[in-house]
Amino acid sequence: MEKVLHRNISNIFIMSFFQSAMIVTAVFVPLMQRHGLSMTEVLQTQSWFALVVAFSEVPSGYLADVWGRKNTITAGAFLCVIAFLYLIIADSFFDFLVYEFIIAIGISLNSGADLALLYDSQGLLNKTDNTKNHLDSNRHISRLVSIEGLGGGAAALLASVLTMLSLDWVLWAQALIGMMVDRQGVQNSLLILAALFVPLFALVLFFLSKKISGDKMKPKVALRLDG
Repeated sequence: MEKVLHRNISNIFIMSFFQSAMIVTAVFVPLMQRHGLSMTEVLQTQSWFALVVAFSEVPSGYLADVWGRKNTITAGAFLCVIAFLYLIIADSFFDFLVYEFIIAIGISLNSGADLALLYDSQGLLNKTDNTKNHLDSNRHISRLVSIEGLGGGAAALLASVLTMLSLDWVLWAQALIGMMVDRQGVQNSLLILAALFVPLFALVLFFLSKKISGDKMKPKVALRLDG
């Protein structure tokens, strides 16, 4: 029982890391403009997202109480994966509205359910006879905030590397990161991210070094001014 509760807390931390690693956010406006959307349409998609989240918060909280925290979090993570996969083929204003709707529902399902599961798990651990398990739940919240900040920072770094190759790489990487939030693969998520990031970063450095060396080998043309 105690192992399951500790696993719940660890999984929430890891899931929060990858849920905060929204690398597509850094390139979302250029991505939509690449598909012909105006700045007005870009803002309309964000307004649509905020509206769906606002109307989904209360029903998602009720669903978490009735259906269970874990099931709700899993459903939210699954919808986020569907949204990221759909984003790869999105090509119009309507497509981006569909993406925003799916991602908003997925985020709403996760919102609050993860904190509730965290509090519930630690509350049950505090009732056990093992005093080593007795911790203040607020300490977990501070750790969670730090982990989310770390996820956002890692996402920004990864996005800067991938955009040097192609915007499509960012979309595929975001879909892959979304899949890592799945509870079956959450144990090795950090190792997978490191295994992906290191070769990508090395590949970008290789191309940069080739470009720099190529520029140095170009003959310099001296301009001569006759006066």
